Amino acid sequence: MKRIGLLSIVLPTMLMLIPAAEAQPAGGAETVKAQLLGSWRLVRFNAISEDGEVVRRPYSTGRIDYQATGLMNAQLMPEDWGDSDGAGSAGAGYIAYFGTFSVDLERQAVVHHVEGAYNRNMLGQAMSRYYEFADDGNTLYLEVRNNGRTTARLRWARVVGE
Repeated sequence: MKRIGLLSIVLPTMLMLIPAAEAQPAGGAETVKAQLLGSWRLVRFNAISEDGEVVRRPYSTGRIDYQATGLMNAQLMPEDWGDSDGAGSAGAGYIAYFGTFSVDLERQAVVHHVEGAYNRNMLGQAMSRYYEFADDGNTLYLEVRNNGRTTARLRWARVVGE
């Protein structure tokens, strides 16, 4: 009889915890979204070869912005953009796109849902970028992965007072 009494207390308590556990990921996604919000300046863009060699990509300027409304945009400009006359090479290497974003907690990814892009091949894509935040909260790493392998790692610094 005592066992039944204990079970009648423990079982309902355990059942009450199940909905709370299911609700946690949404709160977690909102926390990550809050960390992403704002403007970020490109610090470094590294490509990673199949054999693990890290090669710095020639991008010196870039911005990525995440808004509370769920909108995002990204632009990266190569170092050799333009010559002394500012003529440029017809956009070669320039990366620019915009759209919305969502957070995938399970994969630790921010997904860029591309609505418009300089490169037409990006249109309509859902591009996953695997995120990592430095402890200072002002450094963001985004990784590009293909077939589970990291092919690029970008370091971003939060734009504060620029």
